[in-house]
Amino acid sequence: DGIYSVMLGSDNYVSHDLALYLDNSIPNFANRMNQKAKEIGAYNSNFVNPHGYHNPNHYTTAKDLALIANYAFDNSTFRQIASSQNHTLKRYNRPNNPIYFEHTVQLLNPKSAFYNSNSIGGKTGFHTPAGRCLVAAANKDDMEIIGVVLKSNSYNFFNDMNLLFDYGFKNFYLERKQNGKVPDVN
Repeated sequence: DGIYSVMLGSDNYVSHDLALYLDNSIPNFANRMNQKAKEIGAYNSNFVNPHGYHNPNHYTTAKDLALIANYAFDNSTFRQIASSQNHTLKRYNRPNNPIYFEHTVQLLNPKSAFYNSNSIGGKTGFHTPAGRCLVAAANKDDMEIIGVVLKSNSYNFFNDMNLLFDYGFKNFYLERKQNGKVPDVN
């Protein structure tokens, strides 16, 4: 439920509480985040908190976010959560009053003007210095791509992602290797 709250509802309080639960302190969690980022090749990032609130020592790049997203989407549980359109959180102290989350990534919502049937999930982010940010994945013809939009000043950042997906699917293709070699197409 906590991961659903973070991924779909962008709940920063839950991000904070999950970090404390997992590593007993925000610095310990940030250290673990930084270690994992370096392990997967995200060398131009430094995280100091679990939610992305502005801090001059908390930074990343589009490339690093794409590497992190690629790693995350390889996890089937993450993929399932990131692609969910909504989630209902049962409240044990008020069982008749659940909390309902809708995914903030409008690419997944068939009723949205930004809906993209190829989109398989993503994560939004926002605060004033960073603007609107979006990391998302899409799959078409068995090729999966990841797009990153940073520092957008417009709600059209979903349209920007759709343009990135269109560009990627039109200008790149997937080559399958057989025995370590690309097959001859003749």
